Amino acid sequence: YFRNLESTILLELCSQSACVIALGGGAVLREQNRAALKQSKHPIIYLHADAQILFNRIQSDPHTNHSRPHLTHHAGGIEEIQSLLTARLPLYRETMTDEIDVTNLSAEQTADRIVQLLKPKSN
Repeated sequence: YFRNLESTILLELCSQSACVIALGGGAVLREQNRAALKQSKHPIIYLHADAQILFNRIQSDPHTNHSRPHLTHHAGGIEEIQSLLTARLPLYRETMTDEIDVTNLSAEQTADRIVQLLKPKSN
């Protein structure tokens, strides 16, 4: 049900002219979602981080750590993140227009990089 709802909303948002869509990591699993993103002509920025950093961030957030459902049989450990990244990375890179490695960036630094990518290019 969740993935169907996610796809419906994604298709709706892709038709908007000016918006920011923060997708969950599994949104790219469906071909129709990847196609909608590519056809939208919007910039698609993949925020990449190393698996260990992602794991550390999840563990350090008490809300996420205790409420985030396990997504694989690895039960939420570092192996789960590594497994998901391995499977999904080709799909992220197929869909993206730009990538930012946020492994060592703060939220503010990441936002600054996104703004730079979205600025119109001067001739």
